[in-house]
Amino acid sequence: MDAIEKFDEQRSSPNEWKKTKRGKGRVAERRSGKQSGTINVPKLTAVSHTDAEHGEQQGDPAPRYNPMLVDTWVPNIVLDSPQNTYTALTMIYEHAPILLRGTTLVSRAVSSWNFEVMAAAAPQPATTGPRSENEVEILCSDRQRNRFIEHDALKNLVAGPYYLREPETQRLKMAVKEFVQCAARWEARQVMLKGTICHLIKKPDAASEAGTVCLPVSGSLAGIATGLYDAIDWLWLNGLCRSQAFGPVMKVDLEAGVRDGLQPARYSLQDELLAQITGRRRVLLIPPSAAFSGMYPFPVAHPYDRYSMVDLETLDPLEWPGCTQVRGIVAVLRPGDVLYVPAYWFAHVQDLEGENATLRFTLSRGLRPPASDAAMLRVSRSVEERVAAVEGPSAVRQWVSLIGKGAESALLDLGTVLGYRRALMCQDIRDEVEEALGVGSWASLLPAMCRNRLIPTPWLNRDFREPLLLTDTPVVIEDSRTEDERRYPTLFRRKLMREGWHVPDAVSTVPIPGVNMPPQ
Repeated sequence: MDAIEKFDEQRSSPNEWKKTKRGKGRVAERRSGKQSGTINVPKLTAVSHTDAEHGEQQGDPAPRYNPMLVDTWVPNIVLDSPQNTYTALTMIYEHAPILLRGTTLVSRAVSSWNFEVMAAAAPQPATTGPRSENEVEILCSDRQRNRFIEHDALKNLVAGPYYLREPETQRLKMAVKEFVQCAARWEARQVMLKGTICHLIKKPDAASEAGTVCLPVSGSLAGIATGLYDAIDWLWLNGLCRSQAFGPVMKVDLEAGVRDGLQPARYSLQDELLAQITGRRRVLLIPPSAAFSGMYPFPVAHPYDRYSMVDLETLDPLEWPGCTQVRGIVAVLRPGDVLYVPAYWFAHVQDLEGENATLRFTLSRGLRPPASDAAMLRVSRSVEERVAAVEGPSAVRQWVSLIGKGAESALLDLGTVLGYRRALMCQDIRDEVEEALGVGSWASLLPAMCRNRLIPTPWLNRDFREPLLLTDTPVVIEDSRTEDERRYPTLFRRKLMREGWHVPDAVSTVPIPGVNMPPQ
């Protein structure tokens, strides 16, 4: 078979020869017909019966984490009987996450609060005078990422060891009504509102926590705060706090976001309750025992403190070797649901609907004993703070490494005040770690902190380009003109115009009568 016959066979193989009313020939599909292949859409195209029972729905955004991280679902209990209530209280006392359904905590707000109601309750944008009185802080992210990471501006020091030249998430100031409009209309950007609506206030002449009360805030969120404060079942919440030996409610935050918005894995220092008002929310919870084995939390002095360094959407075992061993549990919050998140548990939160609003209740510890699985993470934060108070944040890694190896004696000059303070610091660190984790445990914890926590973060500034420095590499474009185009530039101009380039008109600097010279 020669080359021509082989070519004809390849051309005729996709479409067979058929005899039609117009004659014999090859019949091909119309271009407007059904296309072959499937398009990958980041949505849940099918939901199992078990997933549907836990709140998943067809058409929801795909989970923004690697599926291998999920172990099981968060236990959910409907508080419709004394037995279920006792089980729920027992799990909360044991610092175990649980999803409560059928509570009255925010039942009055479920049917009456949405973005439109929030915009009407908040102060309207000022048309004259200062606008700052009616504005709230909004987190802004580009649509491609659509994730919101808060940074601590007080820790983002230019001379600090973890300076962020350009934080990933921007902060904007706008009125609540403008936020609602931007959430519905913006296409290139996505926004999220996070603000405190209730905070703890000490009563006059109060000498203990019993003399404190959580009241709505004033200012730009005053209208929303008052309305939601009245809709919260404080009797139910205070009863839960008393039965579980919690202290008073420290604050209540409002979180409002749009579809597929992501808050990456982050842990809180206090126990929290997440109460869903409108929309739905998917939450991946990872225990604090995975902090030093695969989550790699940022240092205390970092602007991203309490976040995980690992991107759970795209796990990279080469950069984070232990991330593939992490396992968590998932919950889907529907309106009226309340999720208990113990302290130091990582929460990876994803909004599922066009309008999502959640109340985050922060509970003080009170008389509750600390959780044993969070001891390493809790003690490591205390160690960092002790070293930073004596040596500064830049020297934390160096001193933790020396203390972990038992090699700090060379830098201890007991004849000086600084040397004495350093000696006390080293001994206090060892005593604190052994008291919480056992005798000799500092020899394993402190090196683990240097490996999995106290590491530089230069990749956060990798894409930043200093506008005041000429650091760009010059680009050389090859001269593709022919000899005639070099001699006669008009030929090259016509060639560029044929190719679709916009070529400005040529202006001659040579005086030509009748062309660029005024008439005599």
